[in-house]
Amino acid sequence: MFRHDDQYWVRMPEPDLEHLKRDQGEDPLAGDPRMTNRRVVMMTGSHHFQAYWVRIARGNDMSQLPWIWDIKEEEWLPAEDVFIRPPDQGRRLQVWNDNCVACHALNGRDRKKGELFTEVAEFGISCEACHGPGYQHVQHYRNPLRRYLSYRDQEKAAQIINPAKCSARISSQICGSCHSAWDAGPSNQRQRYRPGDDLEKSLHLFRFGDQVAESLNETVAKSAFWQDGTLRVGGREYLAMIESPCYLGAKNAPADRHMSCLSCHSMHQSDPNDQLTARMEGNHACLQCHQKFQDKIPQHTHHAVNSSGSKCYNCHMPHTSYALLKAIRSHRVEVPSAAVSAAVDKPNGCNQCHLDKSLQWTADYLKQWYHIETEALTPEQQIESFTLTLLLRGDAAERAITAWTCGWQEAQETSVYLATVPALAELLDDPYVAVRRIAFQSLRSMKGFEDLQFNFVGPEADRLEVKREVMLRWESMRGTITRESWPVLLLDKEGQQRFLDLLKLRDDQPVEFPE
Repeated sequence: MFRHDDQYWVRMPEPDLEHLKRDQGEDPLAGDPRMTNRRVVMMTGSHHFQAYWVRIARGNDMSQLPWIWDIKEEEWLPAEDVFIRPPDQGRRLQVWNDNCVACHALNGRDRKKGELFTEVAEFGISCEACHGPGYQHVQHYRNPLRRYLSYRDQEKAAQIINPAKCSARISSQICGSCHSAWDAGPSNQRQRYRPGDDLEKSLHLFRFGDQVAESLNETVAKSAFWQDGTLRVGGREYLAMIESPCYLGAKNAPADRHMSCLSCHSMHQSDPNDQLTARMEGNHACLQCHQKFQDKIPQHTHHAVNSSGSKCYNCHMPHTSYALLKAIRSHRVEVPSAAVSAAVDKPNGCNQCHLDKSLQWTADYLKQWYHIETEALTPEQQIESFTLTLLLRGDAAERAITAWTCGWQEAQETSVYLATVPALAELLDDPYVAVRRIAFQSLRSMKGFEDLQFNFVGPEADRLEVKREVMLRWESMRGTITRESWPVLLLDKEGQQRFLDLLKLRDDQPVEFPE
């Protein structure tokens, strides 16, 4: 990338030729790519990553540069490696007009001119995305008398939608019009939806096992959910929340007890990074409805009142979703279940804090404290750290989410977290580049590895060298772990063989997350 006067330009492979090759089923970078200079015409992203776009010949389409800027780490990343996607898919060619325009612009649509020519009312997510068309509202209140009478009589604002004054169902659907996955049908109903409409009459929402979704892209459709039906990809949180008992069971509750997106989030009085309303980063988010636990938190949680084990989120909204190279909280509110974890390899709130404990350990406490029964577990599930099991034999999503958990401060404060180092070292050479990067970041958060250097997109030989370095450091640390815990942590002789056996069982089915 270089600057010319007040413009930014980039030297890159000819994007039109790349798209043509891909459409013909060829490798876009096969042979000696023809290079060209293109002006950067748009930048998107301001919190986590920045993407840059250039014009291509088809209508007014914009193609993404093959590199993305990581704002926090201040480094360039290959665009295809920022996402969980099968390693053999090669270059990720993204067209803004085909994907991003639906939600990251206002009223984006194609002009009916016989060519792809996109129009938008505004770039970005602006007022009318949530409040609906505003022209008639503005015209109505140009009259100062109407403004005064509306203020005096506290009337409902005319000809505009206020999500805060809608029902929980409708206000959540306004969020869900973007924060879900859907098929708009041949007539592109997405363009016709307006805030306040019934979303499910406009769009076919994708849920677990949806045949329409699987017919469009089976890998993406199956990757997006845990096998108990819980969503596991970020950005689609509406599909998780509507499966929550707090949403489903609120039908007969008072109006102020109906869970919606606005129960915790605000678009105006919030931090733009997560848009949580004030005080919603803690237990108040749940206690605003579950008031009976207000003065009984330690009795309910069996943990110290100010500990991580007494945070409602950690148990009932664990980090079992993935986006932006990290694990994020599930928006399907649920009760921890060793049985579900045993059946579908989904992490639970207990084992996400207690990295060094088995599923049997979790099942025993769930029974002792909450009378939750778990059917007989396998000998391995009774003994082995569930975290290590997922790191070694899980699919790419399980490995990524669990690797992130190993670097989570609250888990490190609770667990013998150094026992995860050998498994994280294995992930430095994972087939999925995103998994490698997350494993490296978790290692770097641990004592003794703060200065570790690693090029996660570098040659395999270099990656293996760093893996050897990690294991050399680890050998000097393993003596700090008590021998009584070695069987659980796969550190004794039998455990080391089991470690290798689990690696051979790694789930290599393709995983692709539609972030």
